[in-house]
Amino acid sequence: MGILYPLHVSPEYGRYTGYHDSGRSLGAPVRIRSKLQDWFSPEEAGAVGDGVTDDTAAFRLLANEVNNIKCSSGKIYRVGEVDLDGRYVDATANVGFRPMAGSRYMFKLKGYDPRFFGGFTQDQSNAIAFQTTTAGYAAGASTIVVASVAGMEVGMVVFVEDSANVWFHTVITGINTGTNTISLRNPAAGAGFAGARVAAMYGTFVIEDATKWMMCHHNIVNSYGAILMRTTVEKVPGKDDIIHVSNKGTMIDVAVDNFRYFGICKMNETAGVKINDVKLWGGTSETIHYVGNNTAGPYAVADGATYLKRNVTVKIGDSPKTLGVDFEYTDLSGAEIRFLSGRYPPIGSDIYVTKFCEGIRGFIEDQRNTSVIHGGNNYNQVEALGLRIGIHCLNAELTDFANCISDSCSKVSVQLESCVETLRFSELFAGFAPANIRAFSTQKSQFHGLYTNRVPPSEMVNPALLDDNVYLYDSKIEISLPEWSGPDYQMAFGGTSTPILSGGEAFRLESTDALPAGNTKYLRVRGPFQTTVAPGETVTSEGTFLWFVARCSTSPGAGQSFTYQLYSNGAALGSPIAISGDGNYEASAYLVLAASLGVEIVVGVTASGGANASIHRATLLKR
Repeated sequence: MGILYPLHVSPEYGRYTGYHDSGRSLGAPVRIRSKLQDWFSPEEAGAVGDGVTDDTAAFRLLANEVNNIKCSSGKIYRVGEVDLDGRYVDATANVGFRPMAGSRYMFKLKGYDPRFFGGFTQDQSNAIAFQTTTAGYAAGASTIVVASVAGMEVGMVVFVEDSANVWFHTVITGINTGTNTISLRNPAAGAGFAGARVAAMYGTFVIEDATKWMMCHHNIVNSYGAILMRTTVEKVPGKDDIIHVSNKGTMIDVAVDNFRYFGICKMNETAGVKINDVKLWGGTSETIHYVGNNTAGPYAVADGATYLKRNVTVKIGDSPKTLGVDFEYTDLSGAEIRFLSGRYPPIGSDIYVTKFCEGIRGFIEDQRNTSVIHGGNNYNQVEALGLRIGIHCLNAELTDFANCISDSCSKVSVQLESCVETLRFSELFAGFAPANIRAFSTQKSQFHGLYTNRVPPSEMVNPALLDDNVYLYDSKIEISLPEWSGPDYQMAFGGTSTPILSGGEAFRLESTDALPAGNTKYLRVRGPFQTTVAPGETVTSEGTFLWFVARCSTSPGAGQSFTYQLYSNGAALGSPIAISGDGNYEASAYLVLAASLGVEIVVGVTASGGANASIHRATLLKR
């Protein structure tokens, strides 16, 4: 019978696998290669590695037959839906991957001890399966009617646009093809509307039902969703449903660039995940071409509204145009531009309106719908940039973020929903976003070494949409005030919550009615203005007033001002601060003024004679 060479192995001393049953000597030493211990290259299974040829069959053969796959230097493999059940892929020798068109994912890590080391993934043509449609829905809906369910599957992650262009995410749990209805694992969040965009997908990499997995030194470029970590529920004969926990996973030195919906989405009972040095740089660019007709326009911005001025660039031919000189936004949401008088594009000229479209989410820690331990997560040096929301935690507990950055976000740097005190952040930079931290129904999540820095009003398309450094709605979080740094300290509270700030207090003094021009009135707690300087809000402990921040809902107007004076037991405390002019909404001061136990504080607000009517808010931080 001679020698059998499986997996297209060519004869080579000490390298080939074979056996013989002829009873004759082979004439040379033979070492049988171990499928469990030795390395096999994709080329041995028939792969080409030219970036064009479909190498899926070769990778599937290796994934079914051997433990260790060693990719060849300089090769680019095109593959789709390869399951690595406890397998080890070494792609460290400058190896590339491209997903096959229509694949639901490229690689899936599963089972015990799967590992993927090195290489890069390019999906420039967005080959991974991705379904889009539109829907009309109401907030809180558990099912939504979409224009089409074609291509959607139960288990896909689905992102749905809301009226604020923030989007919410969940999982598809059911599909009715007769009524074009999809069922959602979690109720719809945010206000829905007719024509809302819907997107459903898996991820370029899926880590599913895996234990002791590892993914290191890999770069994913261009994707809808990059890395999805999740579990499934399988029925075991004769037993109850068993949830297979994806745990004890490690991710080191992974970069995700130019993704549209998520960089990392960690869901279900995925637990015990350790991450170190992960960069999630979201966003893509879209350009719309118009032909000039010597009019102002308007011309639509690609992908709808924008919130940051720098996200939109405009050219006529090869000539860049300047906001405020050549064009302006026609509405405060930034959905359209209009050319200014004297700057109209000539008839027949090429107009290019390009928008940088932020990724929807950077890092999602979604522990909703869990029934077993899902904590024990440690994330170190996670960077999330160019997104609507950088880091989004839902029902998170027993999870630590350390030395993380969430920056250049069009909505909020870090958003917490229904999280608890065992969610902790240390050395967090939350910067260049309209809001830095927003917490909803969250109890005592901890922040140490916090740096916040909102977008300057001059960078906002609509400065009135600038939010707060910290916004708490029915939430109590712990911020170590001595470790909180940044250029301003704007806080707001919604619902019935009172914040807990380690080492200090926060006072929210807010009017529910507008202050007319030429009036002076006084802020105490949230409610109507007082006409007298007493009574005030009682200070419950000794300390020092640290920051005094004022904000108005409508700017004073050209040549007008709002002046804010802090009072203690009816006497002025420190110097007043003022908001002046059109398009300005905030003022702040660093006080360092003693706050004695039991004194009553109020803030007097004076509107100049021609000022716009406005609602006012003052925030005081004390430590």
